[in-house]
Amino acid sequence: MVTRGAFSTGQTAASLQRSLEALGTERVDVLLLHECRAADMTPELLAWLHGEVDEGRIGAFGTATDAETTRSTLATGFTHVLQ
Repeated sequence: MVTRGAFSTGQTAASLQRSLEALGTERVDVLLLHECRAADMTPELLAWLHGEVDEGRIGAFGTATDAETTRSTLATGFTHVLQ
C-alpha cells in the first residue's frame, strides 16, 4: 500500500527497504518519488538519497509527478531522473 505525501527520510527509507525485499535484491537502478511536491524535497531527503547512491543501494533517484513539481525539480537540480 502506498501512502501519498510520505517523504520523510524514515518513510522513504522504509519504502525503499520494502521494495528491495519484495524484489529480492539489494539494489534498484532508479528510485522514483511518486507524486511528491516541491515542499517534500527537503535538504535532509536529498542528503539521504545521495547517501543511498553512494552506498550503492540505488543507482539514481528522481520524481514521477505533475508538471509544476517537475519544473521546480529541474530548477533546483534535486533529481537525476524525471518521469
